[in-house]
Amino acid sequence: MTAVSTYSVRLVDCARTRQGKEQGGLGTHASGVCTLLKKWYTSVCQKASSGNQVWNADVQWQAVPSSAPAGESAGAALTVNLILFFIPIPRDSVILSHPNYSNGFTLPSIMDHSLGGVTVVGGTRRGNQRTPTLGISEIYVDRLQERNAAETPLTIARLAFHEGMHNQLDTWNNNLHAQGGFAAAIPVGTDPTIANINAMAARIGNLVPQWTGGFQAWLDWDKNRPR
Repeated sequence: MTAVSTYSVRLVDCARTRQGKEQGGLGTHASGVCTLLKKWYTSVCQKASSGNQVWNADVQWQAVPSSAPAGESAGAALTVNLILFFIPIPRDSVILSHPNYSNGFTLPSIMDHSLGGVTVVGGTRRGNQRTPTLGISEIYVDRLQERNAAETPLTIARLAFHEGMHNQLDTWNNNLHAQGGFAAAIPVGTDPTIANINAMAARIGNLVPQWTGGFQAWLDWDKNRPR
């Protein structure tokens, strides 16, 4: 009997609720970004599928914070495998809203303006060994705007896939960036390479817990932040 599993990716445009000049959301680019990510994660699922195991990609924008309990199996119906937070700039960080990172953690993108996104996967560290407990990926929309607006969705989606690789693979920068393509330090190409797809497909059954409360935490921070 063939087992059917779902790889669920939720895209969160945090700043879409803002009004006026500070809005900073994806706007008209949102549709193109989702279309590209859905295409690429479908390719990952197709590669991960076999005769007795079928993976389907469920990629969509999450409009409101979710109260649904997280699943514990990588392919279960209630499981959110990956959450990608889209925010204007590092100052608006979702990562820094989490208790593990709100004190004593320096967000690398604050000093390095070349970074279009950051992923953390916190856990227990013993030397070079680490047990992942929570993955948070954020993408900085304002840093990824192209002079040719038509190219912006690709630039944003490509960087989002890159951060998703850090998250799903729980891989340090040097280890991931050496793979090239969308995994490179500066992602390149119009589609993930075969190696990129293979790497994600090989780990699709490994669940890295995501911060499902991150959207609400960001909304709370944004409501109370100094203006």
